Amino acid sequence: MYDVVIVGGGPSGLVSGMFSAETGANTLIVDRKVEIGTPVRCAEGVGRDPLERIGIKPKERWIASKIEGIRLVSPGGIEITAKGSKVLKGKAGYVLERKEFEKYLAEMAIRNGAEIRLRTTVLGAKRENGFVNLKMKCGGRVYYEKARIVIAADGIESRIARELGLPTTLKLKDTESGAQYEMYFEAEDPSLLYFYFGSEIAPGGYAWIFPKGESTANVGIGILQVLSKGRVLDYLDKFLELIGADKRKVIEINVGGIPVSGPIERSYSDNLLVVGDAARHTDPLTGGGIGNGMISGMIAGKIAGVKSQERKTSSKDLKEYEDKWKSEIGKTLERNLKIKEFLLELKDEELDAIAKVIKKKGIEELSVMGILAPVIREHPRLLFRIKDLL
Repeated sequence: MYDVVIVGGGPSGLVSGMFSAETGANTLIVDRKVEIGTPVRCAEGVGRDPLERIGIKPKERWIASKIEGIRLVSPGGIEITAKGSKVLKGKAGYVLERKEFEKYLAEMAIRNGAEIRLRTTVLGAKRENGFVNLKMKCGGRVYYEKARIVIAADGIESRIARELGLPTTLKLKDTESGAQYEMYFEAEDPSLLYFYFGSEIAPGGYAWIFPKGESTANVGIGILQVLSKGRVLDYLDKFLELIGADKRKVIEINVGGIPVSGPIERSYSDNLLVVGDAARHTDPLTGGGIGNGMISGMIAGKIAGVKSQERKTSSKDLKEYEDKWKSEIGKTLERNLKIKEFLLELKDEELDAIAKVIKKKGIEELSVMGILAPVIREHPRLLFRIKDLL
């Protein structure tokens, strides 16, 4: 019997295990993969702030490149570059070697006392006598483990949360299809992140280039399938043509779904906490999930570790988790969902008009207000349209 069982060994699950074990709770992390950190399911970007908030210092082994700015490219090809400490104001970040990063998190969890069990699938979950009985399969062996508290960190599909009574089904309009090539590609400036917008390039989303040093980059795209006219890989291949990249130089392909719905209605229940993509903590505007997932994982791990040892595992006891993650990241998620919905209403011509103003006036800082401030000054009426988003 375990105090805490975490289903899912991505960043949010590993951080949950790290902080749960740190409280002294008997902690198990299970994952169906055969290797921590595979497959890579994102562009591998993370801000400095979430790392600092969970107390992790950057290590050379898992940093592919440091980010010093961004370049935004509008549908009409208008380029806006923001770079340097004056613009970043401490909000720089990193492109990760995610496989190495997740293995580092696993080492931290193990060092704190957590157990990790790979190649293990959770076939079912059922509450019994104040515990959760988990049916597991490893190889050909089926067996059961009991937990006082389960943390569902099992990604966008989150079977565990559903089986324990929390609805996690996503509508098609709330899911982006993502595809990415890691490839040989020399970006003009490898210290920048590149974002491309437009209904022909990435309907309902954007395309990206995240350099991983001088000659390698993650080149990817996220689209809303309900707005698209083809497969996500077809859009990605067209994007390669746009930027002059050679598909013959691809060294890794990754595809997957990205939740952009905003958080699930409720992220806790008796004996259960839900974190990361499973709780829809992915930023609905950017699609980024590592930072928020680790923050919610930290909160969940601390609370689950303490409450499980105190034998306080009811829904009432665990509500503290939702209160705390909402205090940390809730307002940003809510605002960015509204911004996403606002941007979806804009035509390419309107995005180009906004880009012209920003290019002329410059970006004051890497924040929503920092990017929009010059547009509002140029077109004050826009303030009335977006004031609820700021």
